[in-house]
Amino acid sequence: MKIRSELTLRKIGDDYLIVEPDQGMVDFSRVFSLNHTAAYLFTQLQGKEFEMESAQMLLKERYGITEDVADRDSKTIIGLFRKENLLYP
Repeated sequence: MKIRSELTLRKIGDDYLIVEPDQGMVDFSRVFSLNHTAAYLFTQLQGKEFEMESAQMLLKERYGITEDVADRDSKTIIGLFRKENLLYP
């Protein structure tokens, strides 16, 4: 899987936001707010083909969490990316 290349993550204050561009214009109805962990995965995985195991490893190494927690959290975050069409089909 791969994060869509036209998406850009911006940090505004303490918030991480993705605004989905729409044919050269910005559609503010499609703004996504990410927590710190989701933003970390987004930046680490963008531009790369990846598997769920890559996301799990990144979380485990970054936060020193167990494999079970990394598995659950990565599935939740990547699942939300998929649900909101932030990944290529």
